[in-house]
Amino acid sequence: MDENIKKPIGEVSQKLKMLILEMEDITKKCKTSVSNVEVQKSTDLLAQMVVLKDEVQKIIIDYNKQKEIHLKEQQNKLVKEMQSNLSAATSISKQEPSTPENISIAKIDKFVSKASFRIYSEMQGFLLNHQKTYTDLLADQNLKQFKFDCKKAVNIPVNAISAVNSNHLQDKYIKLSNLLAGKPVPVGESQMSAAKHPQGIAYCMDLLAKKFILQGDLTISSNPEAAFCYGTIILSLWNECPDLGKLLLAHFHKQCPYLVPIHLPKAIGETDEDYYTSLGYQYVDGVVEKQDKFLKRMTGIMRLYSAIIISKPKKSQKGLNPHGLTQGWRWLTATLNLEPKTDITATLIHVFLETAGCTMQNVYKNEFKKIIAFIITVYMPMLKKIDSGGPYTRLEVLLQEYQSKGQFFEPSGILPATYW
Repeated sequence: MDENIKKPIGEVSQKLKMLILEMEDITKKCKTSVSNVEVQKSTDLLAQMVVLKDEVQKIIIDYNKQKEIHLKEQQNKLVKEMQSNLSAATSISKQEPSTPENISIAKIDKFVSKASFRIYSEMQGFLLNHQKTYTDLLADQNLKQFKFDCKKAVNIPVNAISAVNSNHLQDKYIKLSNLLAGKPVPVGESQMSAAKHPQGIAYCMDLLAKKFILQGDLTISSNPEAAFCYGTIILSLWNECPDLGKLLLAHFHKQCPYLVPIHLPKAIGETDEDYYTSLGYQYVDGVVEKQDKFLKRMTGIMRLYSAIIISKPKKSQKGLNPHGLTQGWRWLTATLNLEPKTDITATLIHVFLETAGCTMQNVYKNEFKKIIAFIITVYMPMLKKIDSGGPYTRLEVLLQEYQSKGQFFEPSGILPATYW
């Protein structure tokens, strides 16, 4: 246990032990007779225990807040360092000859391209600023029910999204659209409106963005076809609310920074847990998740992202995709310009090509063929030097099928543009 929480918790624990001993003493006395003195004393002891419980809760809340602040400071520090290095690299690239110091600074290109890093910085900055807009709501203990209703108003329709039929999809979209517009929406047998609190809509918008990314982890990783009904709903809401799209991208990047793509380096003094968490790994009781579980989650998140890129919104929005194929092209080429990473690079390229490859080849034609030829002849040998496991093999098989058939095939579950 962290010393910052171990000591105060230990002090409360000692107080609690003393109270328990006193209560046991009263209990023994009450076995023979019960007087008003014992009744009053036991009441006082119980009240003191309640105070200690509240004290423990406050210690934990304060500790979690400080931990979150520390993590954000670490992230901001890394962002500033990388921004500084990128500026220096841009300046140095115009100077000759290169010195060892210049080469060291220019190594930032190993981690991220300047264009990708600009997107990453903008989205993370937007997320931080957005979350500041509803801090008062989070801090108000009198609004627990309202916050609970907000979560239900997000979770219930999102959990129910499926391609059962167009009316079902339309119903879930309307509920979420109304929620973000501040209109009354059903929550169980009653109704609620996010607009009842001035920060309610901002809060619900962030909840919704996080929930969509979580569905990639929990649902789409096990049911790939579900990616497309989520994709079309997301695009339809994104067209109505551009800020939701920015929050989605920010949370995509937080959960899987390889979607930027950015290969985050380990900062000096950074713990393994903080570092691996920044890469998208989850920890339970201080133990990092297994690699196969991590890759499965990343597969679901990437499949959702890829589905968004190739999907269409509802018919009335006339096919407008605010994050379409150009973003898929940008991600793929940016990824191929970075050094590959074991397991994760092969996994994400495989899922992307499996999901979006057919649409990409139909639109970009010969240019896309050149990209695939580069992957087969140049990138795969690079990848093989560091990766020969399952992810590499699955990508290799997919590319062999492409060479044999001359194309990628349309993924199962994709919805027609006229579906709803």
